Amino acid sequence: MNKSPDIRIFVLAATIALLTAGCAPAPSGGDARAAIEAQSAKWQESFNAGDGAGIAALYTDDGQILPPGAATVSGRENIAAFWQEALSAGGISATLETVEVVTQGNHATEVGRFSMTDADGNTVEQGKYLILWRQEQGEWRLARDIWNSDGAPAAEAAASSGNPVIDEALSAAPPSIAATATVVDWEGNVLREGSGGYTCLPTAPEMTGTAPMCMDQPWMAWGEAWQNRSEVSIDRVGISYMLAGDDGGSNTDPYAEGPTDDNEWVVSGPHLMVIVPDLALLEGIPTDPKTGGPFIMWKGTPYAHIMVPVGD
Repeated sequence: MNKSPDIRIFVLAATIALLTAGCAPAPSGGDARAAIEAQSAKWQESFNAGDGAGIAALYTDDGQILPPGAATVSGRENIAAFWQEALSAGGISATLETVEVVTQGNHATEVGRFSMTDADGNTVEQGKYLILWRQEQGEWRLARDIWNSDGAPAAEAAASSGNPVIDEALSAAPPSIAATATVVDWEGNVLREGSGGYTCLPTAPEMTGTAPMCMDQPWMAWGEAWQNRSEVSIDRVGISYMLAGDDGGSNTDPYAEGPTDDNEWVVSGPHLMVIVPDLALLEGIPTDPKTGGPFIMWKGTPYAHIMVPVGD
């Protein structure tokens, strides 16, 4: 989110906690779910009270939020300022609902839903979130936030550039990202210089149909590794946008050129994608694309990532 977010279009944070394990004994699944739901209730209470500092207190010391269309916000102090500014308009209440919690040692993955209502009780936003939590000193805390609404984001990237290849590439991103994104082709040629942190590419020549994407720096490293069929090396979470969707790809084979009886071909609508530095953190997230929520694509390969649907 930008520095002056309109809270009416805010989508509540889903939180991805991607940190090292703590020293506390690994909790059971039931205990973890109850504790996480209690922390989510505190988050909701602080949000509804307009208390940005109260929200930030639930994060790890080095926590981050990754708002759509904006730079990463790092550290409790900055997180508190972000939420306080977001909540300054007032009149919006949040409700969080935990759908599923899967634990792995002192980490847990939560899938949930949220809704936001105005002062008159009208629903102004609904959506879903994915949360990876970490237990610190016996308490579950949030370390990374990412979220999306049930409504499909706008895929248009402002005025046409007059170049169909550039326009196709920019159609993958929210307008706020597309406006400052650099555009390159898959041979590395710069088609448009940008000032932002994202790089947009048209459909890769190895892929069928239409599948443009806009990637941050970790995803650019991922894309180069995928193109060269080499190992992936990243040091932080990466977010990539494919808001134009795609015309299909295998859920199991990164290099499949078409559907077969056993490669789980799936056509995706608007979505974003998440990569993490440690693939072990993806354990417990479903691989089935038919659940309607986040799932792992290309599990068991160096290119495994989380697919997060954001529209039909």
